[in-house]
Amino acid sequence: MAETGGHGERLKPWWYGPGQSGHPGGGKRSRAAIQARAIDLAADLGGWSNLSVADQQLLNKAAELSMRPTLRVDHETAVRIGNAIDRILRGLRKRHARPKIEADQSGRPKLGIVR
Repeated sequence: MAETGGHGERLKPWWYGPGQSGHPGGGKRSRAAIQARAIDLAADLGGWSNLSVADQQLLNKAAELSMRPTLRVDHETAVRIGNAIDRILRGLRKRHARPKIEADQSGRPKLGIVR
């Protein structure tokens, strides 16, 4: 029996385009989870909206790496993933470091010495 136009395509559900998930809503859920993790990581850096686009992309990459299952990879790869996450977060913390306010013995913030 010859396939009619379009009918054969419905019989091949494993043919999905690049970036398309076979599970309904499967791909979107993981991107949303990565974004949520990145926003959580941004809280230490002053919030998501205070970051540049490049820094947001770096945080997305760190979040994606942190959600990667490391049990299925060898020890060396797991260490490399951990080091990459640490390197990204250290660089971002260095760029977005909050100035430390020193307090004197009375508990008030030290503004500086005027001579």
